[in-house]
Order: sequence, then structure tokens, then C-alpha cells
Amino acid sequence: MGKFLTQLRNDKDLRQQDEAEIFQVTPQAISKWESGDSVPDIGTLEKLSNFYKVGIDEIINGEIKNPNANVSTLVVARNPSMEDRGIGKPYYAAFIYSMSAIVIAFVLGFLPYLGFEEREISNGFVITILPNLYETLFKVFSFATVFAWLCVLTFLASALLSIGLWLSPDGRRTFWKASFWLALAHMILNLILSAILIGEGASNLYGKVYIQPGTVLFAFFSIVYFVLFLTLPITRKRTFCPKEGKSPVVVKK
Repeated sequence: MGKFLTQLRNDKDLRQQDEAEIFQVTPQAISKWESGDSVPDIGTLEKLSNFYKVGIDEIINGEIKNPNANVSTLVVARNPSMEDRGIGKPYYAAFIYSMSAIVIAFVLGFLPYLGFEEREISNGFVITILPNLYETLFKVFSFATVFAWLCVLTFLASALLSIGLWLSPDGRRTFWKASFWLALAHMILNLILSAILIGEGASNLYGKVYIQPGTVLFAFFSIVYFVLFLTLPITRKRTFCPKEGKSPVVVKK
């Protein structure tokens, strides 16, 4: 069994640490399974069976009996729960991470986002308008509004795709890649907008446009969100897109 479990893990190009995160056990437990010092409990065997698409009896016997079978009869008959189907803590944590990012972005949206100076008034005074992100989206008509809308839409799309990571075991690779490219686009758009406003300013119906703390914080937020998305164990690529390995090799007892 230990050699067979080692082969299954290697076929997916996973480390013992990666497998420990997926099945919510310690790396030491994985090492003991593969060395033959201990065996997984029945609940973990079911998770291994579903994840590697082999039968429980095949894991116990250490060889593939029917290469075309996906899961054992026991697992199918039991109607496995969400956790049994791989929708466990790592994937739930990815959902929490993305939803938390949306809440943080919602709070930042109340900060002053852009400043506008209107000078053409009869009494000679300068009027300064400091709209937040929501006012920029719905009440201001300028090039900044277009960039702001693109930033918001790409961020929301990227974050909401975490629902697919959580609920769709078979589509996690697709959902993760789509979320990655949208998060990257969000960061680039945010940085471009900030660079334009800081470097040059712009003119529109209000006159001079200048940057406000909300714009800076959103640019910083987009960088942090993207970096954490790539590096955190709960959202990184290896968790959702393990390399496709070759068909498991039969290991003789």
C-alpha cells in the first residue's frame, strides 16, 4: 500500500506537504503511510480514492484491478459528502480569502478616490470635489471612470470565481486559471490608472484631476491581493492545478 500511495502521489507531481494540505493531515502521517508504518483510516481512504480515482480495495491491495474504474463501489453507494469529494478546508479557505478581499475593497470604496478642481465659476473661488470610488463609478464621466469600472469588474470576477474553486472539484484548474488572469488584469489596470494620474493628471469636465488616498490604497491592495493569490497555500496554483501525471503504474505486492 505504501509504495502504491507513493506512486499515486508522484504521478500527480505532489509533494508530501502538498498532499498533507489537501487531505488535512500532517506530512508525518503521509510519510508513515508510504513507509508502511501506518495506514489511513476509512474516511481518509475514501478521500484518497476520490482524489486519485482508484478504488479503496485497490489502495489496500496496492495495485490497479480495473484501470477504467473511477471510484470504488463503496464510495459511490455512500453518496459522499462535500468534504469526501475534495471540497475540504483548503478550498473553503480560498472562498473565505476571496470574499474577505471583496469586503475590504467595499470598505476602501468609501475613501476619497479622485479629486477634481472646478475653476470656471463666477465668483472666482475654486471648488474642490473629492468623490469616493462609488461616486467615481456612477457620478463622474471621464477616462478615470472607464478605468475604475474595468478595475472593479476584473476584481469582482476574479474573486467570485473562488466559488467555483470551492464547489466544482472537476473544474478547479479552469476556475483557477481564469481567476489568475483576471486578478493580473485588475492589478495592471489599477497600476496604469495610478501612474497616469500621478504622472500627468488629466482634464475633463471638472478641470484638473488629481489622485487621492483611495486610489493609492486600491493600487496597493491590487498588488497584495495578486501576490497572496499566487503564494498562499490556500490559493496557489499547486493546490488547484497539480500537474497531470501519467496513468498510475501497477505496483506488485
